[in-house]
Amino acid sequence: MILQLMSQELADLHLGCAAPEPLKERSEHAVVLVLNCIGDADRIPLIEQMPQAVLGDVGLRSHRSRVSPRNIAVPPESRWVGENGASLQSGAAQRPCYRAPMPTIRQIQVTFDCAEPARLAAFWCEVLGYVVPPVPEGFATWEEYHQSLPPEEELYFAITDPSGVGPRLLFQRVPEGKVVKNRVHLDVRAGTGLVGDERLATLEAECARLMALGATHVLTQRADGVNESCITMQDIEGNEFCLD
Repeated sequence: MILQLMSQELADLHLGCAAPEPLKERSEHAVVLVLNCIGDADRIPLIEQMPQAVLGDVGLRSHRSRVSPRNIAVPPESRWVGENGASLQSGAAQRPCYRAPMPTIRQIQVTFDCAEPARLAAFWCEVLGYVVPPVPEGFATWEEYHQSLPPEEELYFAITDPSGVGPRLLFQRVPEGKVVKNRVHLDVRAGTGLVGDERLATLEAECARLMALGATHVLTQRADGVNESCITMQDIEGNEFCLD
């Protein structure tokens, strides 16, 4: 359905002859990308239904009864890119790329919506061994500084890994509370390299330490012969995380 709509829009552009060439070219490239992302069984019926104007522009044979799903002139910037950066047309170990070369991979920051940024940040510093920035001059604690700010002012608080390896965590105050399970959570790798009873004992000890800081134990999943043990918990504002 998506490809049919795209190809019909492209045909309308050509019939109207009012659209600039760059717009037509981008539409053609979009059709090509979709055709290259689906299997032959789905590609051929879709090609058979495409308007004649589109067939010519994306490099397909004009005789539809003999059309080949591989007869597509893929723009260089829309080709599949292999793991080594080489341009490829097919194969299992490929990934689609809308432009080459691949963009620079950047560091990430994990952001928490919360009610009390400084308090939650302090908790996660204890969990991960992160550190907080220095308290602003004239204040004894971050809590004191935050309490001095107007209620309507946006409040942010960041903590960092002193080794520079882990991502920066940012805590921002929001008016609403947490109402459903988070779709993203942190896995705290407390049992890396351990298996069996030793792993479970390590995770349970860490669970007890974090419960003393205000965390909540939710579920302990014991090793089942396929997966090793892990413990699901919630932080002091109810955000789920796992000891893994």
